[in-house]
Amino acid sequence: MKLTPEQTAAFAIAQASLLNAEVKAMEAENQHRLSCGHSIAYGAKEFEDVIRPFRNCLREDILYRFMLEGERP
Repeated sequence: MKLTPEQTAAFAIAQASLLNAEVKAMEAENQHRLSCGHSIAYGAKEFEDVIRPFRNCLREDILYRFMLEGERP
């Protein structure tokens, strides 16, 4: 089933929101651990591992095409 432009944009926005939530949770855990005098739980590799699965749906060329064609959610 092919998605409409609106559905595709909504999917990209949802994926970006999910990625943001995961990264913010990791950042919060790191900050909490630091404030307790512990070492951070998540380093650069862990952040990269979280971002990797989102790369295909959040590719710049896909989002740029939405802007050029005037498609909106």
